[in-house]
Amino acid sequence: MNVLIKIPLIRNYLKHLLTYYFTSQLAPLLKNGLSLYDTLKMIEKDSLLTFFQFDAKDLSYGLREGDAFADLIKKRNYYLPQLSSIILLGERKGNLGAELDRFSNYLFQQMYEKVYRNIQLFQPVFLCLIGVFILVLFLSMMMPVFSMLDGW
Repeated sequence: MNVLIKIPLIRNYLKHLLTYYFTSQLAPLLKNGLSLYDTLKMIEKDSLLTFFQFDAKDLSYGLREGDAFADLIKKRNYYLPQLSSIILLGERKGNLGAELDRFSNYLFQQMYEKVYRNIQLFQPVFLCLIGVFILVLFLSMMMPVFSMLDGW
């Protein structure tokens, strides 16, 4: 992930995606009454992506050592910097699960709008390229016919 984060074109999207996936895994478990440590252990055991398994293992180790969860998240450069602020806010309110759920919904909406805008931008370009490709194929098939007609 550290290598992918250094690529300028996908850095922002990847940070949004990783933060969204992490918060969407964490929020429901915390909202249903599990402790933060138990939630991280469950993610470590059951996550489909090995990146999150290793990250949850590292985070749970940091919690066992006595570090604050927001500080552990702040040290990771592959999550959005706002995540540590959301965690601090949720811990102060005593409702970390709800704050993370609200933040993951916000991130999803933000990513959806970005992808929708990019599709709106590139869709006409792709349609024009496909049209030009079909025109070239048509002309390449019809050119021999035209040359035969000129020969008569």
